Order: sequence, then structure tokens, then C-alpha cells
Amino acid sequence: MEKNKIQLLDPKEPVPWDLLLLADPSKEMIQNYLSESQLLVYRLEEIVGVLVYQGISENEVEIKNLAVAPAYQNKKIASQLLTAFFKEVRGNYQSAIVKTGDYPPIPLALYQKFGFEIVEVQKDYFVLHYEEPIIEDGKQLRDQIILRKEL
Repeated sequence: MEKNKIQLLDPKEPVPWDLLLLADPSKEMIQNYLSESQLLVYRLEEIVGVLVYQGISENEVEIKNLAVAPAYQNKKIASQLLTAFFKEVRGNYQSAIVKTGDYPPIPLALYQKFGFEIVEVQKDYFVLHYEEPIIEDGKQLRDQIILRKEL
């Protein structure tokens, strides 16, 4: 397997659960969308980044999960995965959406850097839809931010 390459995950390969669970701690929620999704992976010796996306209508695609292994964060891997995602979906959809938490601010800033704009805030989403509180940097995640970008 070629190193330093972003590619769609081969269906015969195991799903990188350790990474997916970094972005969403509910394996059940991930399983709900995984079979209908595409997985872009960033591979060094092993998979260190993943972006999961799914067409949700004829005209719109959603980023369902974006995660990078902690040891490889702040190395532009998430940005490279987003760039590859846009190349994959451009021409097939008119817009892309992504849903993220209100904290920490880094993922939200990354999406905005790529041209996503906030279109909705779902108050207390993570409190109501997850059994256990999600704690990020010592703060409980509460609200879901929905962003959209025209392609």
C-alpha cells in the first residue's frame, strides 16, 4: 500500500473505529450511517485520518465524521482530507453540510476556513441524544452547529 496517500477505504479493509470514535463517541450512531457512507482515509504506515461522507439527497452531501489520530493532529491532515473530499464530490452535489459541536472551537474554525457557513444551531443536541455527557477539554458539549457550503 502506498504511503502518504488519501484514498477511499477498500471495503475489504477494517473500519478505523479508533478514529471514528474520536469524533463521535457513540458506536451505535456511527453504525447507523456507516453502511451508506464513503470513507476517505489518510494513510501513513497505518490510517491516521478519516473523513466519512454520505449523499443525503440528490443535491446534498454530508460530512458525517472527520477525525485525525491525536499524534498526527495539527499537521494539516484534516485540511488535506477536506480538500480531497471536495475533489471527490464536486460536480455530483450542489452543496455540502457538516454538523459539529459548539466546543472546542477548532473544528468549527476549520470548516469555516473551507467556506462553510453556520445555518442552524440545535440547542442541547448532545445532551438530549447521547446517554453519557461528552466532555471536550473539560467542558460539556451541548449544542450542535450545522454548517453548509455551496459547491
